[in-house]
Amino acid sequence: MSKLNRCALLMGLGLCHCEPEPRIVETKVDTPSDAFPDDEDHGSNNDFEPNPDTEEDDDTPPEPSRFNRFLHAADAAIVDGEVVDATFDGEVYPGAVLLGLVDDAWKDLSDTNHACYILYEFTADQVQPYNGFSYVEGGWAGWILNNDVEYQLSGACDELNPNAEEFDVFESLTNDQIGFGFGQPTPDNAEAIADSYTNWSPQYISKFATTWVAVQAFSTDASFEYYGLSSAVAYPLTQTNGQYTIQSASSLDELADISGLEISDGFYSSVFFHRVVIFD
Repeated sequence: MSKLNRCALLMGLGLCHCEPEPRIVETKVDTPSDAFPDDEDHGSNNDFEPNPDTEEDDDTPPEPSRFNRFLHAADAAIVDGEVVDATFDGEVYPGAVLLGLVDDAWKDLSDTNHACYILYEFTADQVQPYNGFSYVEGGWAGWILNNDVEYQLSGACDELNPNAEEFDVFESLTNDQIGFGFGQPTPDNAEAIADSYTNWSPQYISKFATTWVAVQAFSTDASFEYYGLSSAVAYPLTQTNGQYTIQSASSLDELADISGLEISDGFYSSVFFHRVVIFD
């Protein structure tokens, strides 16, 4: 099931989860190199090796990047701090990590003319726990995608310029290790959430989490950098004969309360609230 079709579940809320007005962060996100362990082996998403011909010194400046903004989302069913498989409306609903490279004209998730979307879908046995997300602000838990998780492309990926930095980022996002996690709302995300809803009440912040991803695309030394650019809500899960089922919700009140110091049970589904400029 494509991430781009998942808005049907979110729209059951009757709220603007699917296409909120994105909050544009017009500066690069810098992760302090000393904030995370230096001795962890993050691995690789496959056996990709850079082309030696492209590693020679070249003083030719890269061409301008059209897709100069980055955004992300992730979905996962969580029970007792672990990723589980779940169904919705009788169908298996895989977990997902969605990475987007968008241009400055991008408006929302349905805007495929101004975005290159990279979608990883996974089952519970295709992820491994990763403690790196305990270092991010309010981080609860995180996971790394196994090497066998494949990706799908949609949007305008064929319009990426191979002579621009955007293509190097794309190569990393489709070849290197990818991680995702959830945590308490960051101040920026909490502000974005409150600004995105009419009839907002501060009590509802307990229904939201920050979605984090770990990528190597913007690092100069192949280490992970962490981005918490989207927020998630958690739909309740029920269990019957060992099978978890995602429950729909008609209001914020019916969503799971995920305000604790540890990750709560639920199907976490992310929405976009921020995008970040990665190239000038």
